[in-house]
Amino acid sequence: MDYLHIFNAKFKRLAKYKVSHPGFYAFSIASLAILLMLCGILISGLFFSDHYARKFKEDIVLLCELKDDDNEADVEKVTAFLNSENGIVEGSVEFVSSEDALEEMYGLLGEDATMTDDENPFADMVEFSIESDSFTLEYVEHLSSRMEKELPVRQVHYPSDYFDNVFGVIRMAKHYLMIFIIVALVMTGVLIHHIMRLNVVAQQGQIRTMELVGAKPGFIRRPFIRRGLQMGLRAWLAAVILSAIAWYVLLGPGMFLGWLFSVPGITGMLVLLLLSILVCGFSTWLAVNRSLGSSIMQE
Repeated sequence: MDYLHIFNAKFKRLAKYKVSHPGFYAFSIASLAILLMLCGILISGLFFSDHYARKFKEDIVLLCELKDDDNEADVEKVTAFLNSENGIVEGSVEFVSSEDALEEMYGLLGEDATMTDDENPFADMVEFSIESDSFTLEYVEHLSSRMEKELPVRQVHYPSDYFDNVFGVIRMAKHYLMIFIIVALVMTGVLIHHIMRLNVVAQQGQIRTMELVGAKPGFIRRPFIRRGLQMGLRAWLAAVILSAIAWYVLLGPGMFLGWLFSVPGITGMLVLLLLSILVCGFSTWLAVNRSLGSSIMQE
């Protein structure tokens, strides 16, 4: 009994402190961190795709062409209407006179801008942009109809082909990105599973020794699962730190903070945390169970 007690105490310390070789443990942490970081970059693509899609929409300029007999009061009436309207980008409303429009055309086209007569083909206009959340065909058509009926506006010009072509491509690209991210998460989970399995296989000698001295399966599993959960958490922390440094350098402080506190950013970090801890813990539990009493251990 004293002999078994000595061996039990010895292998209890062994299970607690030497479940994994330090070199292999560090290699496993690094591998897990790289996998999580790459997966996090893909998830961050949701934030950037949404960010640039919103920016693209809000950079589109709509032109409100005023009637020929407009005066300063008409211009103020149109600009006041747009500034008070929900869905208009703040600070985007700007009056452009016909002379300014003609000068801008000459500046853009240069010598190619030939005129057949001296008449200015442009009318006075008010340009504005619409917020991305409101930029729908129904909203634009409703707004145009109201302005043409209630205000001294001849016509509102907007790129109608964008709604079916450009915006449709953007939506489709985002859907494909979501599918790709889901596939990447599944593949990352499979790779994490194999890394944790190899980490347990490398310690089968210790599992066999603990079985020989009469250790119960729960006692054997406990230190391995605890170490697996620690590895998952540490790998996640390493991946978050590396990703944060990379994005800070590439994006700068302003956009980095926007990414960090965005819904896709926070959701992505939580998804990777759950993926890392759950897969590491379950994979370790499964690998230890397969090693207990296996034919390899009973040679």
